Amino acid sequence: MPRILAATEGSTVSDAVLPHASCLARALEADLVVVRVLSPLLDCGDVFRLGLQEAVQVVSARWKEELTARMAEMSVPGDPVIEVRQREEEIHDSILRAAAEQDAVVAAMSSRGSSAVRHALLGSVALSVLNKTPIPLLLAGQRIAPPDTQRPDYHIVLTSDGSDDSLRAVEAVVPLSDHPTVRVTLLRIHAPRMGDRGDAVEIAEATADLDRLRSRFPAPDRVETVVRSIVRFGGIDSAIVQAATELRASVIALATHGHSRKYHVFAGGAAMGVLGQSPLPVLMVRSAPAAHAS
Repeated sequence: MPRILAATEGSTVSDAVLPHASCLARALEADLVVVRVLSPLLDCGDVFRLGLQEAVQVVSARWKEELTARMAEMSVPGDPVIEVRQREEEIHDSILRAAAEQDAVVAAMSSRGSSAVRHALLGSVALSVLNKTPIPLLLAGQRIAPPDTQRPDYHIVLTSDGSDDSLRAVEAVVPLSDHPTVRVTLLRIHAPRMGDRGDAVEIAEATADLDRLRSRFPAPDRVETVVRSIVRFGGIDSAIVQAATELRASVIALATHGHSRKYHVFAGGAAMGVLGQSPLPVLMVRSAPAAHAS
């Protein structure tokens, strides 16, 4: 059975991603593994009278019990795991290692968070994970809202501008869509530019391009296509968020970089803009192979 790995650091903010990860796991018929990273020298100060190895065991047991209780309170079924940070390993490396060890198909975390002891899931950590992960990363931003746990389907609104980079997001979502409760809407934002052949022609061409992308999916009949024009004085990021909200999406999926000749949709700033504005989680897919990450 596939696994989804969700990382938390114990704060309310970082826990906000857990219900969304649970909804995705249920839709994909996947197991949910919830991981908290323990840094021995940083997190075991309250049991300093013990040796370090014994202190790690004590804190790990306590954290696992606390994490189990929090998951129960949030009605999030899954397996709690305390991952001990290895020597000279950064927090994001521990999360990536855990995802690899669990053979996760998706990782999930909040893009910011804090605890009384340390700031473990700040945006820089989430971005470091995103910069290196070979799998899609489900991110909950600062405006995240609770999911609708009663809806019978899981609706992925996948943005694509037709560039090679944005096709990576399509390739990542295709296997996720092969489940009866998952449906997909392909979304393109039309931004008029000087020299265009007019809105009618450009929108028709964009619609035809999205129709061609539908053939990549195992169940094209469950894939819809939508082209929206950018709101006057609005940005690409706000247009994506508005369209996805109106379409009652469960998640927004996009590539982190890339652009086509006509549409500059997925520059990193725009992707971060979507995350910063969205009440929905954002499923981000690296536009470059992880092996080339710096």
